[in-house]
Parts: sequence; C-alpha cells; structure tokens
Amino acid sequence: LFVLKATIYKDLLDHIHDTKSPNEAWDMLSTLFLKKNGARLQMLENEIGSIVQGNLSISNYFMKVKMICQEMAQLDKEAKISDARQRRIIIRGLKQEYKGF
Repeated sequence: LFVLKATIYKDLLDHIHDTKSPNEAWDMLSTLFLKKNGARLQMLENEIGSIVQGNLSISNYFMKVKMICQEMAQLDKEAKISDARQRRIIIRGLKQEYKGF
C-alpha cells in the first residue's frame, strides 16, 4: 500500500487515501480508470462516426482513422473495428472529388 501511495500522481492519491489494503486501493484505481476508459471509448466512437477528410491529405486522413481504431481496440477488445469497416469509414469520409474511386 505504501508503494502505491508513494508512486502515484497526487490527483490519484486522493482517490485511495482512505484505503486500508493494497487490494482495496487497486480496486479503487481500477474502477476509476474503467470509467475513464468508457468515457474515452464513447468519445472515440463519436469521432469515428463523424470523421471526414476535410483539409487532410488522403494519407493523413487514413492514418487518423487507423489510429482511432487502434486506440478503440486497446481500450476494449470487443470494440475492435474490422478492416472492412475501416475501409467503409475511410471511403464515406473522403472528399467529394474522390467518391468516384
């Protein structure tokens, strides 16, 4: 418990200050980060649902979609987006001039 309390950031320390055991502290931190991961996953879902190329080059747009999809998979294995769906997302968000391709 001492090692946990001595090595984490002060803003996290407030969440485990009153815990009595390492397991209790770990469970508290786990719950806290699961909430943050859920919120981040929802934010990424919203972003991937509305992503468009805009002023990005095709390669930068492609990489942005890939990075969002990878982060989603890291947060939740069940949220992994298939390659086929990634292609559909990319094509849907392309500028009008590329729609023919």
